[in-house]
Amino acid sequence: MAIDEGRAGGEARQRWVALGVLYLCVLAFAVALQSVPPVLGLVMAEFGLSHAQGGLLMGLFALPGIVVSIPAGMLADRYGQKAIGVVSLALMIAGAAIFALSDSLPLLGLGRAISGAGAMNLLVVAPQALAQWFADREIGIASGVFNS
Repeated sequence: MAIDEGRAGGEARQRWVALGVLYLCVLAFAVALQSVPPVLGLVMAEFGLSHAQGGLLMGLFALPGIVVSIPAGMLADRYGQKAIGVVSLALMIAGAAIFALSDSLPLLGLGRAISGAGAMNLLVVAPQALAQWFADREIGIASGVFNS
């Protein structure tokens, strides 16, 4: 009986560690989303962009969500949330690096689009993983922490 209680305690700890990881992933999404707006004026001045081009950079982050959301869910069902989550984080990092190292509008846009594709994948996978880790009364607490 003590062995079963030890396993249950270990699984409970794993759930809360998973929630912490998911929380950090969504925090990374927020940072990726909000990294450009505060410096958009500086980016526009540096590259000589118009306001329309600056708006394009903002919109390119969300645009991939239209295309990648459903396939991301299907891939997460097939390969698991962890694998797709890691790929999503890698895409967010790669997109941010491309944006940071860019010297032209097309490369800036490519970086934002790649980062956005990873971020939108992450927004599909993270709640799916949360629902699999938690149940009953704990799902409410976990959802509250996750969405904070």
